[in-house]
Amino acid sequence: MPDHGESHHGEEDASVCYRHPGRQSWILCQRCGRTICPECQIPAPVGVQCPECVREAGGGGASSRMPWSAPKNNVTAMRRTPKWQRWIGQFLKPDSNAPTVTWVLLGAIVLLFFASLFTGGALLNLLIAYPGQPVWQIWRFFTSAFAQPAFLNVVLNVIFFLLIGPTVERMLGRARFITVLTAGSAVGASAMIMTGSPAFGFSGAMFGMFAAYFIIGRQMGVSTRPFLIVIGLNLVLSLFISPAFIPMMIGGLLGGGGAAWLFFFHRDRARSTPRLPYLQIAGGVAVFIVVALLQTSILR
Repeated sequence: MPDHGESHHGEEDASVCYRHPGRQSWILCQRCGRTICPECQIPAPVGVQCPECVREAGGGGASSRMPWSAPKNNVTAMRRTPKWQRWIGQFLKPDSNAPTVTWVLLGAIVLLFFASLFTGGALLNLLIAYPGQPVWQIWRFFTSAFAQPAFLNVVLNVIFFLLIGPTVERMLGRARFITVLTAGSAVGASAMIMTGSPAFGFSGAMFGMFAAYFIIGRQMGVSTRPFLIVIGLNLVLSLFISPAFIPMMIGGLLGGGGAAWLFFFHRDRARSTPRLPYLQIAGGVAVFIVVALLQTSILR
């Protein structure tokens, strides 16, 4: 096993990739133990390894790209592209390393929180989901995640989302990442309404993301210990601050975890079309929403 301790660890931040200091990651090279981002993770017989370890071992690793990532763009072509076009391309391109969705969602949470303060809670009432709500107001199952009634909730959501969100977004790609968050949020809100309580807050989407991270880690054969630490800390804080939201957390785990599992299930299926997992996820989310509406709005 090569000794990288003196030559690389020195003053490095263990929470970021040793090759890309601007990228946070929880994944470690199984050979040298250094932190590596998704771009640097090369699947090995056990876990993943960094490019240097693969070269030292004879280059026996697989491609370093994530399961769904596209080939890298030509560098020369990128240099000829105007900066504003590259920015738009980074936002839309699944294999881009910029966690744009993470930043947009966190910005929306903060902005909507302060907007709700200036509107006297009127905006909050438009976003929240609640038992007995009109059947046609389906959007509430999805917008309830952005309804933050307290500043402490906003702070905790930002902190925990930043710990794992960028990594999961890079692993899944933006479309799948958004789908996981949406499924966790909607199923979590449905679970809350089924218990007779209003649904608001980012817990459903957050725990859906945690479940997706766990499934991705297990599929890649990497250590999930950091995940367990983060979700355990989040769970303890949630139980201490707002234990009434346990149904939303469980619903988020089911929604987000189920969505991530379906993506992996269809990844190597020859008969699966790219749209099939999205359709199945949408169908599953719709079932939870319909059950919640039947229980609290239609049959009450």
